[in-house]
Amino acid sequence: LRRLATVVLVVLVYHIGRGVRAESTELIDIIELLNCKDAVCGPIAVNCSYGDRGATWTEITNQANSTQYYSKTPASDLPDPLPAPYALSATDYSAPGNNGTCDSRSPMAPANCTENCVYNVVIPEISETDQWTIIAELLCSGTYPSSGSSGTSGGVSDVDAAPGTVVVVMTKQCKDYNYIPPWFASVTDNYGGKWALQTSESEMATDEDWKNNLDSVVFPDGWSAWENVTLTTNETHVPYLVGDDCFSFIIRDSNNNAWHMYEYPEDVSTGLFANVDCIPFKLQTLDGIKESAPSSGSPMLLPTMAVGALGLQLFAFL
Repeated sequence: LRRLATVVLVVLVYHIGRGVRAESTELIDIIELLNCKDAVCGPIAVNCSYGDRGATWTEITNQANSTQYYSKTPASDLPDPLPAPYALSATDYSAPGNNGTCDSRSPMAPANCTENCVYNVVIPEISETDQWTIIAELLCSGTYPSSGSSGTSGGVSDVDAAPGTVVVVMTKQCKDYNYIPPWFASVTDNYGGKWALQTSESEMATDEDWKNNLDSVVFPDGWSAWENVTLTTNETHVPYLVGDDCFSFIIRDSNNNAWHMYEYPEDVSTGLFANVDCIPFKLQTLDGIKESAPSSGSPMLLPTMAVGALGLQLFAFL
């Protein structure tokens, strides 16, 4: 997730005009969404194998339905601007220890899917040949501590995390992270959740550069200082399962470093998440969409994928 300026631009009816802001108090009820009373829940490793994502990668977001896609295509090779409703959402650099991720299924794949569960598509308006993997559905974002009032969150307008705050993003994604020796950076929030540094918007050549960057981050009150976690073997960080859905939690700090939760408090629906006004991406500002060229086409599932009712349902609205 890069600067949320390119992601927090989401409304289902994006064509109604530029600069429309959703003055709505409709928030994602995280407490209800992560309710474990009637579902199996908890951290769970997903069934996947790791590929070579490389030191950098590109992610884009379909602003009409909050779907994220990943590709090894360099951002410099993409049209500028991207055709609407697509926006660049990540060109980050991997942090020390981060050896890549693996996805077991795309967010719209059936929970009981056993093969071909990660969907690849071609988006003709962007490229006739590049393959994009559907990796996540962005659910909501906000700031912690909340800087909003009257049911609105600073996540709408405060794109970058101010010192002493973090931007919180909740995604639906069945993804593991693979970390390797010798070390990775961790920070603990004031409710006991632990977060691992995964990427940064800035490229840093040495471990010392990374450490200097982290030393200057201003975390929220009550959070620990960042710590160096020594690894002697590989370590896997897993998503949080509730029923059939996998959730990943991301924060971005005051230096635009991205972190994911890898050790969860006993009840993830309380604590930090109970104190974030998490605004659905589909209710957030339209600023910037007019700068993208209009798009009339739809992503095409690759020939190796099963095209049926699922595919029609996914892309019929474009």
